[in-house]
Amino acid sequence: MAGWYRLINTQFAETLRAIASGGADAFYTGAIVTDIAKAISSAEGNLGLMTLADLASYRAKIRPAVCGGYRGYSVCGMGPPSLGGLTAAMMLGLLEKFDLEALGPN
Repeated sequence: MAGWYRLINTQFAETLRAIASGGADAFYTGAIVTDIAKAISSAEGNLGLMTLADLASYRAKIRPAVCGGYRGYSVCGMGPPSLGGLTAAMMLGLLEKFDLEALGPN
């Protein structure tokens, strides 16, 4: 396909491998979190206030998913306070009445 290319992100792949082998501790207490804190505190023109201690003390909260139906499928996403799952469900609900395949790719 013209205009398409493959992007290989070796640093991201290494990050995912570290999390896969070391679990949450690899993210919250290892080199990954140190690199994130450094990037936040040294971002040119947009310095963040988040510290290594903030990231290390974070604990994820289990929240129920937001699910909606779309063409016979149940599509679920992250629930509040994130709006991603709710927004996706609402958009799919709006699109469901249209024959998208008939519109073609362009």
